[in-house]
Amino acid sequence: ISILFGYENGSFHNEVTYEFGNGSNSLVAADLNNDNILDIVVTGSNGHYVNILFGNRNGSFQSPNKYQVGVKPTDVIAADFNNDSRLDLGLTNTGEN
Repeated sequence: ISILFGYENGSFHNEVTYEFGNGSNSLVAADLNNDNILDIVVTGSNGHYVNILFGNRNGSFQSPNKYQVGVKPTDVIAADFNNDSRLDLGLTNTGEN
């Protein structure tokens, strides 16, 4: 994935890239660990994993944490599905659901 951080004047810094080795289909930004810093969830176009990059206070992101999900995840959404005041992830897959 590529991230372009914005300047106050509406222009952008050069891209910062994060490689996953298997392509990506979709991403969502949300504060998953309740530290008031956005994290990024990325679905891969091959395999059966979702990658989570936890955000740092300086705007960078940690190395991806890989979690196993269904085959070929395509889309992801972050929401509190079970009403416990913590974000959960919902994914769709092309290989299986």
